[in-house]
Amino acid sequence: MLAWGFVFTIIIHTTDSLSYALRLGGLRARRIGLALTVAGMLLLVSRTSNMAQGPLLGGMVDQAKAAVRAGGADVRLELYMHGVLLAATVGTMIAIILYPTVVRMSARWIVHLEHTGSIPALVRHLMVRSRWKHVGYYMKRPIWFMLTSLFRGAIPSV
Repeated sequence: MLAWGFVFTIIIHTTDSLSYALRLGGLRARRIGLALTVAGMLLLVSRTSNMAQGPLLGGMVDQAKAAVRAGGADVRLELYMHGVLLAATVGTMIAIILYPTVVRMSARWIVHLEHTGSIPALVRHLMVRSRWKHVGYYMKRPIWFMLTSLFRGAIPSV
């Protein structure tokens, strides 16, 4: 039960952060309206995870309160909350690593989405093996200069 709260936290922070990459990819593809729509759908995944996460975290607090009242086993609520913060950090770090790749790939996905007309058709379109032969071209590692330029006040280019 505790692991699900961490998994949901990672999903929430990763999808929230990658929705910005999707918007930037749409801007680069000159289809910002479609990108905002798809980013909104991606954020629905995050919000749904948030709805599932709330009762799990609330259950941890209730369990700790009940343990204190009963004078029984010491439930370390502070440790659990630190774990949730660690999961949020892990989710954000995953998004930082994937950000440049998602920007480049989402520009192509949005163009393909406009061509196919629907998400299920896009998924079928992308499941063809020949479409994945150039995926290495779109993969990009984040560079240290992007992060350090934020401290100087400049907007990094992906």
